[in-house]
Amino acid sequence: LYIIFFEIHFLGIEMGNPEIHKRGCDLSVSSKIVLVVCAYWCTSITLVFLNKYLLSSPSLQIFSYLILNSVSSCKVLFCCGMIVSGFLLGVNQESVHGTLSYIGVFFGVLSTVFIALNAIYTKKMLPAVDNNSWQLSLYNSFNSSLLFLPGILLAGELKHIVDFPHLYSTKFWLFMIISGLFGFLISYISVLQVKLTSPLTHNVSATAKSAFQTVLAVIVYQEWKDLLWWTSNVVVLVSSMAYSYVRHQEMHKQKVQS
Repeated sequence: LYIIFFEIHFLGIEMGNPEIHKRGCDLSVSSKIVLVVCAYWCTSITLVFLNKYLLSSPSLQIFSYLILNSVSSCKVLFCCGMIVSGFLLGVNQESVHGTLSYIGVFFGVLSTVFIALNAIYTKKMLPAVDNNSWQLSLYNSFNSSLLFLPGILLAGELKHIVDFPHLYSTKFWLFMIISGLFGFLISYISVLQVKLTSPLTHNVSATAKSAFQTVLAVIVYQEWKDLLWWTSNVVVLVSSMAYSYVRHQEMHKQKVQS
């Protein structure tokens, strides 16, 4: 329920003088979307083994056209379709093995919409901060930290935090600071990647990374998976590489023409 509350409350934009509030609202929308993405991601990952990026490609195609007026080529659309096909094959295998949670799938698919919006609004809002990736990352991190506090209260986590045995441990806070630093750097790299490429390229690269991590984890922990499971991950990886090749060719062609 608190996730739905976040979605309704935090994504609402107060109407006012557009010239006065434009810059603040633009940055606020971006940071609010980040929070909702995190909430849906936590829900889906606890309910089902679901890669949150795999269905964001079609969402990005739709929202890129509606928000950025960006149109993708047929080759790019085909590669994205193959990535989604690999995802659907993986979900089918979860269903066969009886480990599929339909609630988890629902939240996982819904999270891809907000992931797509997050990447698109990152691209759209960069001019508001003079295309400064560091500044936008700081805005997102700071606002998300503040907006996450109501979630702690609504979920009843405050009591668990107070009773946490390592709350005053120096070692605990050292690792928290280190993880926070790396988290911020990941956020900065994500913004920089969206800035230099496109929201779709950012999500496809994240898809390939997640699929590779999944395969690597299965190999390291020596888990048994059937042929179709391996096929689904191979389809995702090969389709991601095909997308990279197609986009490279298109960008090279645009550079030559310019």
